[in-house]
Amino acid sequence: MAPGTLNERLAVAAHLHVMLRRKHGRVTDTEWMAMNELYARTIIALARAQADDDLHRMAARFEAVMFGTVTGTVPAAATAPIARPQPAPVPQAEPMPAGRSWSRYVGGLR
Repeated sequence: MAPGTLNERLAVAAHLHVMLRRKHGRVTDTEWMAMNELYARTIIALARAQADDDLHRMAARFEAVMFGTVTGTVPAAATAPIARPQPAPVPQAEPMPAGRSWSRYVGGLR
């Protein structure tokens, strides 16, 4: 089966979006889903990870329209864990120079 036209991909992506939104509270970008293969594969994997037969059928239909085949498996790119960014180091405060006191600043901003 050959991949579908952009209109077909958008239509099925919209159906998949509505099912994910109503049943699982997930919001997706239908236009990006119909254009970007990696995002489409990720959404297909997300739909297949849910315990919902209707969603599985819609994911298979979207995969057929998007890629022309139905694998029924989760692609490796969609299952790879997402690395979380490390927090930036917190700069240390400079010590108070000799001869100055913090008491000068406490309560003085009224």
